[in-house]
Parts: sequence; structure tokens; C-alpha cells
Amino acid sequence: SRVVAASLPPPRSLACSLLLLRGSARADFELSLHIYEYLAVTADRLSMDERVLVRHAFLLDYAGLSWKHLNPRIFFRLRPEIAILDAYYPEFVGTATCINAPNIFVHLWSIVSPWLSEATRARVTTVDQKHTRGVLQKLAATSSLPRLYGGAHDALPADVKTSLGVDDMLARLHK
Repeated sequence: SRVVAASLPPPRSLACSLLLLRGSARADFELSLHIYEYLAVTADRLSMDERVLVRHAFLLDYAGLSWKHLNPRIFFRLRPEIAILDAYYPEFVGTATCINAPNIFVHLWSIVSPWLSEATRARVTTVDQKHTRGVLQKLAATSSLPRLYGGAHDALPADVKTSLGVDDMLARLHK
């Protein structure tokens, strides 16, 4: 299998996250399903083109996360989405690397991880701030990392954005 790694530039991903948290729970859920379907179709298309299983690699940056950012209601919103991902898209996640994870993340993970299958939990890696830079250097060459993480890029390379349909997806989200 091959893992496709990509991420949205932080301001856009934050905007997408805020958009998901602003609407009704039902609207959020439906929007999330559309995003999951789009990403699953993208991985399926790449799998057919490459003739190997292509899964998504997620790099989740938790720098600055603290208790003030959390509202217990978020867990009620996340649980159905996590259940859908785990039940209907089990091969969707190749890896999820949680970087810059503060101590609070241990508590959050203890709440969320039981909602996931053992196979999915095994694909999640948590890295504290002290070890983040070293892990990133193992995941990708410095020349392909965003400037934010010590690399040379300010945004996704055009070919990656095109192949993943990032601009199309963002345009649909902002309609």
C-alpha cells in the first residue's frame, strides 16, 4: 500500500474546522460525510491508477491546545463521526500523526480512543512538542515540509493540490 500525505495550510484548515463547528450538528455531520466521501473517492481513484491501496496520512498539529479550547459538547458531535469513519472507511486512514501534543491530549485520547477499533488505534501516533521536529524529519524531507515545520513551502505544491482536489473542495465548502 502507499500513503498519500497532504495537509491544508493552517489558516485554511482552521477555517474549515471553524466552519464545521459553527453550524448545526446535523449540517456538520452531513458536511463531514461529503468530505469523507470525497477523500475516499480520491484515494480509490489513486489506488486504481497506481494499482496499490492508497490511504490518507493525517498530520494533526495540537500546538497550543488547552482546556480553554474544549467544550464537552464537542465529544457528542465527534462520536458519531468517528464511528462512521471507523465502521465505513476502515482503510481510509493510513496513519494519523498527532504532533506537538500537550499533556491534555493524553486525557482527550483516553476519551476518544475507545470509540475506535484496535486496527485504527494502531495507526495513530502521538508526539510531544520536544520530539515533533525529529518525527517530521523522518516522515518527509525538509525540502517538502511547510515552512511552519522547518521546511521550505508556504503552501501545498500545485501538483499535490490538483491531484487531491483541494481547491475544488475548498470552493464547495465556501459556497
